[in-house]
Amino acid sequence: VHNRDSEYLKKLNRIKNFSYHNYRDFDILSYSKLVQYFLDKNYYVFRVGKTSDQYLSIKNDKYFDLPNHIYKNDIFDLYILLNCKLFIGCDSGPWTIPYLNRKFILKTNYTTIGILEKMKHNNFVFIFKRFRDIKNRKLLSIREIFQRKLDNVFNSEIFLKEKIELIPNDEITIFEAGKELEKIESDIFTESNQEKELQQKFWDLI
Repeated sequence: VHNRDSEYLKKLNRIKNFSYHNYRDFDILSYSKLVQYFLDKNYYVFRVGKTSDQYLSIKNDKYFDLPNHIYKNDIFDLYILLNCKLFIGCDSGPWTIPYLNRKFILKTNYTTIGILEKMKHNNFVFIFKRFRDIKNRKLLSIREIFQRKLDNVFNSEIFLKEKIELIPNDEITIFEAGKELEKIESDIFTESNQEKELQQKFWDLI
């Protein structure tokens, strides 16, 4: 598993202001329920990443918080990313390694909806941050996100200028998406006709 917070870029360069990336941040605590689910099913769970100022309060011999581990090692992170069964992460560098190795991936808190078609393969599950208009407190639909040209934004300042608040995925949403990914990997996932129609409507939009 991997989440993005601002700590990595702060330590990478203490002079440059990287706050324009902050729209991608979210709290690792939102992974708690899903991590515990996989541990209860006897998986080994590795949290990867260079550094972090956040922790999961999980005591389990099969859970390894590598960013905060005394023996953290970039090569070991790479090994985990290349050989994992499932990857649960976000729109940050580490996800590209399991992607290139055709692993089963859940990308949480995603925002750049407009480029999804370029990355599509059957091993993906995506869940998006919700876009809320700060002025009227209304949540934007996928169509409205495209109409307002917010589907391919890579800068927090643009969201501020457009008066858009990004709402991170909650713990239950991530939990349910993670279970879905596990079913896809095990080839036992099924969709109703209504779900298939909604999927098609989504892909037609982008």
